[in-house]
Amino acid sequence: MINDKKQENSPFIENISEIYKKIDFYKKGAVILAMCSLFQTATIFSLIFANPIVIQEKSGERIGYVGVKKELTITQKEIKELVRRFIRSRYEWQEFNPELISKNLEPFVKSGLSNKMLKKLNLEKEELKGQKLKQYVGKIKVEIDKDNRIVGTFDKIIRIGNIPLLSEAQVLIGIVKGLVTKSNKLGLYINSVVNYESK
Repeated sequence: MINDKKQENSPFIENISEIYKKIDFYKKGAVILAMCSLFQTATIFSLIFANPIVIQEKSGERIGYVGVKKELTITQKEIKELVRRFIRSRYEWQEFNPELISKNLEPFVKSGLSNKMLKKLNLEKEELKGQKLKQYVGKIKVEIDKDNRIVGTFDKIIRIGNIPLLSEAQVLIGIVKGLVTKSNKLGLYINSVVNYESK
C-alpha cells in the first residue's frame, strides 16, 4: 500500500520539478533578453549623442574625420546679411520677371510667403503693361531694435530708358529657424514681409 502511494506521488513531483526547470529557463531567457535590450538602447543613445563621423569626397578621394556637434549661434551680422540678400533678390532686376524673382527668393523664403509674393509680382507685371524697366537698390541699411524687429531701409532706383526715378522703401522682416540646406546653411527663413513705400 505504501509503495502504491509513492508511485502515485512520484509523477506529480517529477512534473513540479520540470515546471520549476522551465520557469528557471524562462527567467534566464528573460534576463538575457532584458540585458540585450539594455545594451542596444545604450548603444543607440551613445550613437545619437556621439560626435558624427564626416566623410568628405575631394578629387575622387574620400577623407573621413570625426565632426563636433555644437549649437550654431547666429549673429546679428548674419541676419542683416540675409535681409540685404532678400532686398537685392526681391527689388533689383534687369527685366521684371516674376518667376525668376520668385525662384531667386526660394532658398531663404518660406514657401507660403513665396507663393503670396509671386501673386503680388504677377499683379505688378500686369500694371507695368510691358514697359521696359530696370530697377536697382542702394543705401541698404538693416536695423534690429530691442524688440528684435528687423527693419530694412533702402533706395529704389527705377530706370525708364535713361531717366532714373528714386524712391525710398522700408520693409519689416520676420525670420524663423528652419531646415539647414546646401543653399541655406544657417537655416534661417523669411516668413513675413511688410512693405512701407512712398508712392
